[in-house]
Amino acid sequence: QDLRAQFFSFFYFAINGGSLFAIILTPILRGRVSCFDSQYCFPLAFGVPGVLMVVALLFFLAGWKWYKKCPPSRENVAGAVVRCMWTAGKRSLAGRSSKPVAHWLDRAAPEHSPEMIQAVKSFVNVAVIFGPLVFFWALFDQQGSTWVLQARRLDGRIGWITVLPEQINILNPLIVIIMVPVFEAFIYPMARKIFHVTPLRKMALGGLLTATAFIMAGLLQLEVNKSLESPPVSGRVYLQRIGNASNVHSFQQLGNPGTVIGDLPSGRTEVDAGVYSIEAGGV
Repeated sequence: QDLRAQFFSFFYFAINGGSLFAIILTPILRGRVSCFDSQYCFPLAFGVPGVLMVVALLFFLAGWKWYKKCPPSRENVAGAVVRCMWTAGKRSLAGRSSKPVAHWLDRAAPEHSPEMIQAVKSFVNVAVIFGPLVFFWALFDQQGSTWVLQARRLDGRIGWITVLPEQINILNPLIVIIMVPVFEAFIYPMARKIFHVTPLRKMALGGLLTATAFIMAGLLQLEVNKSLESPPVSGRVYLQRIGNASNVHSFQQLGNPGTVIGDLPSGRTEVDAGVYSIEAGGV
């Protein structure tokens, strides 16, 4: 069992090693390589991972003859689980079974075998444990969205290194690559001398660390908000001129006879909220 746990640890290590390489390389290929008359090269950024996935698939298929391939069960396992839970739940709610039972699923007998009832018990216990993981992944996957947006508000400077916003995800695989060997070689062996290390305890500790990380991210965002530009006052909006906009000959608010003649300044202009008509001349 210890060897199996170590295998999954190093398997996780390998996955995050590839993720680390991809997170570093892909933004560089996208932002610092030009192709197809464009400043950015998205085809290269998507193409390189695609080619590597094909190579990985070929490696997987190369070992096909050594895999142990078990034939799938012809029984509808999902249907059997639902029927077992339905029978036990119906009898528990209706109170048809006067015989005391240790678990509410035991009321599914004799229609369902003891093996099936025990398997459904295990499924229910696992579902109770893994149910809250929905909230964990809802937060965890924000590292590809919310944390990237937060990183765009930062300068990205760590000493002489500049970290691109898309590379903020590098922290996850980098920490995994560093911590997996440390935990397997030092922390877990020392912890086993004090208490029994179980996957559930690992999950509980990981959840606490995750909650702490998001609290820290929230505190950081509060500091970032202090540097953001304040929104316009009520009844006013910002009008942003972007790119090679031409000179504005007529800038008029619909419903207001007043007309502003002249060039609309570059950048941002604060105006009254409303619907405007703009006529522009040549570039």
